[in-house]
Amino acid sequence: MKKMTKTAMATLFTGAMALSAVATPASALEKRVIDETTAKTTTTSINGQLDTDSIDVVKVTVPTNGELKVHIADAKNKGLSVMLTTKLNPFYSYEFTTLGDIFDYLRPVKLTDVESVLEELLDSSSAINYGVNEKFLTEGDDSYESLTGEYLPLEEPSPTFKTGLKAGTYYLVVTGGSLKEYKDSTYRLTTKFEAKNKIELESNNDRKSATALPLNKTFTGVANDLDPMDYFKVDVADSGNLVLKATSSNPNADLGYTLYDANRKGVKNFEYVANRQATKLTSSTYVNKGTYYVRVAGSDEEVFGHSNYSLKANVVTKSVKRSNVVVKNAAKSTITLKALPVGATVNVYSDAKKTKKVTSFKATSATMTKAIKLNKKGGNLYVALKKSTLAEGAATKVPYNKAK
Repeated sequence: MKKMTKTAMATLFTGAMALSAVATPASALEKRVIDETTAKTTTTSINGQLDTDSIDVVKVTVPTNGELKVHIADAKNKGLSVMLTTKLNPFYSYEFTTLGDIFDYLRPVKLTDVESVLEELLDSSSAINYGVNEKFLTEGDDSYESLTGEYLPLEEPSPTFKTGLKAGTYYLVVTGGSLKEYKDSTYRLTTKFEAKNKIELESNNDRKSATALPLNKTFTGVANDLDPMDYFKVDVADSGNLVLKATSSNPNADLGYTLYDANRKGVKNFEYVANRQATKLTSSTYVNKGTYYVRVAGSDEEVFGHSNYSLKANVVTKSVKRSNVVVKNAAKSTITLKALPVGATVNVYSDAKKTKKVTSFKATSATMTKAIKLNKKGGNLYVALKKSTLAEGAATKVPYNKAK
């Protein structure tokens, strides 16, 4: 599958890409008028008008952690895109009415730094989500041709997007994404905010800003072309098998899940297994007590379009080794277990689904023998361990012979 390049993305948003701020001669530029609004739980309309740069900016205050929904409500055959960002770059803060304004802006930059500054102009690090209306890509439009020729087009352009956000200040950057001229430059957006738990909170692109992921709780998130990476923080109170289960709504996004320890080192043996459609994934590895970080990212840090995903982490007790279990089927049948974690509960079942419990006891020593009732014809036992602070581990199948 072909990748969308930075050049194509620049065309996609007609220059509306986030960048790191550099020294700006404010005297040469006119400060852009920025409207302000507060995210509310009721549907709120934002009526605006694009300026001569085909840009308008709305500052949005989010009162508490939650999810913000943004919708382009007024298409009218306009090629509009809306990008949600965590900060404003000078191209959003100031109006560039002439080519001379841009030259004035770049004048303080040393010739040796031009390449890095141009790279910053295409840096999308502050963009966290976006939406486009149905008229954004139309045949004959330059942006459409550039994307459907050599590059990958957006598979499902959508005028609506949702994003989990921390309480704070954000910006909606509205641009005329189509290169066609239109007489009416007005537009209308609607927003709706919902205080929510169990969602990723942008921006969480590194360990420092990672979203806390409590054990045994399913969190949802979204990855997209402009924000292809999310971090989650997992605190493990006791050593055990860390199990990660995830889903993805877009198999083409090819999301990957990497586990790091507190020292930024990748945890070995953490390899995820996907189903045929690559939309359900599971990974498990043994970890010690401590803090860990799960990074969700597209393949090669690229995501095609939007991909909603879910993430659940749990730590379960390490399974007992088959070699550490001995079963004697006799007049007085017994089960002996070795290398037990003292304090853990030992559960013995007669079925793999762990619905029929044969016996249960607490490990008071590393080696224990218990009397047990068995089928005289032989069969299987399923032994599982559970530490008090962890979930019960996977059951170990232990076959036993018929009684002697």
